[in-house]
Amino acid sequence: MTDEGEALNQTLQRGRELVIQGLAWYFGDGKVKLDHPQAMKCFEEARALNYPPASIFLSRLYVFSYCFQDSQKSIDLCIESANSLTQLIQNPKFSSDDIVQLAFGYLHTNAYGTKKKDFTEAAKWFRKSAEQGNHDAQFNLSVLSEHGKGVAQNYEEMIHFCTLSAQQGHTYAQTNLGSYYECGDGVLPDDQEAVKWFTLAAKNGNPTAQDSLGIKLRFGEGIAQDYSEAVKWFTCAAQQGFDGAQRNLGIMYENGFGVSKNLEEAKRWYTLSAKQGDSHAQYRLGTLCENEGNYDESVTWYTKSAEQDNENAQFQLGFAYMTGNGVPRDNELKIKWFRESSEKGYANAQYHMGRCYEYADGVPRNLRTAASWYEKAAQQDCCAALYRLGALYQRGLGVEKDVNEAKRLYLRAAENGEQNAQYALGVMYYNAIGVAKDYEEAAKWFGYAAAHGHVQALDYSLELEEQGYPRKLKKQKNEEGE
Repeated sequence: MTDEGEALNQTLQRGRELVIQGLAWYFGDGKVKLDHPQAMKCFEEARALNYPPASIFLSRLYVFSYCFQDSQKSIDLCIESANSLTQLIQNPKFSSDDIVQLAFGYLHTNAYGTKKKDFTEAAKWFRKSAEQGNHDAQFNLSVLSEHGKGVAQNYEEMIHFCTLSAQQGHTYAQTNLGSYYECGDGVLPDDQEAVKWFTLAAKNGNPTAQDSLGIKLRFGEGIAQDYSEAVKWFTCAAQQGFDGAQRNLGIMYENGFGVSKNLEEAKRWYTLSAKQGDSHAQYRLGTLCENEGNYDESVTWYTKSAEQDNENAQFQLGFAYMTGNGVPRDNELKIKWFRESSEKGYANAQYHMGRCYEYADGVPRNLRTAASWYEKAAQQDCCAALYRLGALYQRGLGVEKDVNEAKRLYLRAAENGEQNAQYALGVMYYNAIGVAKDYEEAAKWFGYAAAHGHVQALDYSLELEEQGYPRKLKKQKNEEGE
C-alpha cells in the first residue's frame, strides 16, 4: 500500500472512531450521558475528514434532536452522503463494517438521498449491522419490526432486538423497552420493569425516559409516589427542551405538586412547551390566560390546541364563541367546536350540545337530539346533563315520559351537589310527583339546594321550617369536590 493509501485508511479509521464516539453521545452506550452538542461535534469532525457515514448521522441529529431542529439542513446532508456512502458500501473493505452498514440502512429510511424510501433495503443493512452486535442497528431493527416496515410486523423480534440494544446501554432502546412493559406491547404489562428501564435511560440523560420516569413517580405506578422526585426528572427533561416534560413541569407548578404553587413558573413552562406545538400545554396555557382575564391570548392558545384535536380546547373555544370572551359571538363556530369536542366524548361539550338543541341555540330545536346528547354526557356522570335529562323524562319531551327515571337521574345529580336537581327532588316530594308526599324529605333537598344558593329552594325551605321541618344547611359534594 502506498503512503497515500495508508494515510487515507488512517483518516477513514479516525473518522470511524469519531462517529462511534458521536453515536455514544447521541444514543447512549451505558458509559456516557446523552450529549447531542458533543455528538454533533464528533460527527462534524468526522465529516471534515470526509468519512461518508458522518453526514447521514448528522442528518438524523438535525431531525430528531431536541437541541437542533433544521429539516433543510438534514435533507442537504442526506443528499450529500448518498453517493459517497453508495460507493463505500460497494467496496469489499467497508461493506462488512457495521458502522457503514448502519449508515446505509439509515440512508434508505428517507427519500432524499435515494429515489424513494426503501425500508426493505434499510432492514437488510440494519440486520447485517445488528448481527455484528451494533446496538444502534439492533434498536432500528426493533422499531421496524414493531411497525412492520421492511419486515413483517413481529413483536417477538421487536422485543428481542430492543432488549439486546437496551442491555448494551442504548437509552432509546431502554426507553422503548420501558414503554413496552408499561403498555404490555409484546410482553406482559409490568410497571416495575418499565420503571427499571426508564431509570437506566433517565440516568444517562434520555429526556423521554426522564419524562416517563417523572410520570411514574407522580402517579406512583411501579414505584412509590414521590412528587419531589417527579419534579426533579421533569426538570431534567424540560431543560433539554423536551416539550412533554415542560408541560408536565407546568402542571406540577400550577398545582403545587412537589414544589410551591407558582402560576408564573407554570405559565413559563407551558409557554415553552406550547411553542413547540404541545396541544395540552397550549390548552393549559389558554386556561391560565383566561383565568387572568386575558381572553384574547386565551383564545389564541385554545385555537392552536383545538386545531390539533384537543377536545378540552375545542370545548373552551366553543364556549368563547358562545360568551364572546376574546372573540365575537358566533353561533356557527360555537356549534362547530362543541360538536367536534362532543364527538370525541367530552362530557361538558355533549351537555352543551344537548342544551343548544333543547333551546334552539344556534341549531333548530330538536328534543330527541337534545336527549341523545344529554344521555351521552350523563353516562359520564355530568351532573348538569343528568338534571336536564331528568327534566325531559319528567315532562316527556324528546323521550317517553317516565317520572321514575326522572327521579333516578335527579338523585344521581343531586347526590353530587347539582342544586337544580336537588330543588327538583324537593318539588317532587313536596307535590307528590311520582313519590308519596314527604315534607321531611322535601325539606332535606330544598335545604341542600338552598345551601348551594338556589333562591326558590330557600323560599320553600323557610316555608317548611315554619311548619316544623328544619332546614338542612350542609352542602352536598359537587363536581368541584365541595
